[in-house]
This record gives sequence, structure tokens and C-alpha cells, in this order.
Amino acid sequence: MFNAINLKRKAVVIGDHEPADEECDAPLIHNLDEDELQKLENNAPVEGTPSKGVPGFCFYALNNASQISDMIHEYDAPILKFLVDISLQVHTDPTGFSLLFHFAENPYFTNAILTKYYELKIAPDNDDPLVSMAQPCRQEEAKEGCWGWTFHDEDRAKRSFFNFFDAVVKELTENLEAEIEHGMRVDFENGSNEDFDDFDEDEDDEDSDGALMERR
Repeated sequence: MFNAINLKRKAVVIGDHEPADEECDAPLIHNLDEDELQKLENNAPVEGTPSKGVPGFCFYALNNASQISDMIHEYDAPILKFLVDISLQVHTDPTGFSLLFHFAENPYFTNAILTKYYELKIAPDNDDPLVSMAQPCRQEEAKEGCWGWTFHDEDRAKRSFFNFFDAVVKELTENLEAEIEHGMRVDFENGSNEDFDDFDEDEDDEDSDGALMERR
């Protein structure tokens, strides 16, 4: 059911399907009375030339998601406006899933789809029991002369949404792992002691207050 809805949404976004009037008979904003809806309609911008589909739909959806918008920078926006769909593929052997970002033809790179692959670890793993990102996606094949910068630019590449497609490589030395483990243990012990100290202080305060009440 959801797949059919997602496919229909993609068709609307890219302009392959123009919704009929009866399909649009639903409020864009719920819980508004008739006066408020009429006010919004009166203040709506004057209609211009109708566009095909919904340009920039995926970009605006991502940019309005608080957990994602911080990843998007000014120089990412023109590229992401060519993003027309985001789909999901579920894998069973090995267990995992892929996020597929579908792009329309654009002047920035030749890849039609950028993929991020996740592999789920079912067996217990003391080091990383949850999720591992195991498969690097194919880097963007930039078209010659189209970039004002490249993904290999050391400054901007560090702050690009497209770094999401970089493979996550965990290369910790034994010494660094030991340092991290030691630091976590110290933080835990310090936090525990502070918690108990605060608890003891609160108990002392309560005992003092109780003694004062009895004397009165």
C-alpha cells in the first residue's frame, strides 16, 4: 500500500501525473476554520505560469526536517533541487537496507541514483551491536566544468550534505580504543560518585529539616 502511494507521489513530483480536482479536495492545513482558510487564500501569491510537477519537493522536505537541515549548506541546495525521490530497499541476505536518492538529469553529476547501504548485525557484538554502514556508495561522477568546487575540496567537502554518502570507516588503534574505554570508565565512576554525593547531601538536608520541625 505504502509503495503505491510513494510511486504516485513520485509521479506527481516529476510531472508524470497531474492530479485531478477530486484528488486535490483535501485541506493543505488541518484544524483551521473557514475564516482562517479564506484569509490564507486571499493572501496567496498571484498564480504564474503552471510548472510541471512539484519542483524542489524533496529539497524543501529535507530542508524543513530539523535533524537534516543542518547538514544542507548553501552550495548543496542547487544540487538537491534535482532530487526527485528517496526510496528504500530491504535486504535479507545479509540483513540490511539501502536508501536510494533518485536524481533527475542535472549539470552536476552523471549518477542517476546515489545509494547509502546499512547492514544490520543480528548476532551480539560487544563493539558495535546495532548498525554498521558497510558498503561505500559510488562517488558522484562530476561533469567537467560544472562545479564551483568539488567533493574533494578539503574545506567545503567537510560541510556538505553529500558527505552522507561517504563510507564510515572505523580505524581505531588499540591505544586509542584503550584511551576511550578508560575515559568512559572514569566518567562513569565520577558521575556515580557525584550522584551519590548529591543523594547524601539531600538526605542530610532532609534530616536537618526534620529535626528542626520536631524542635518546634
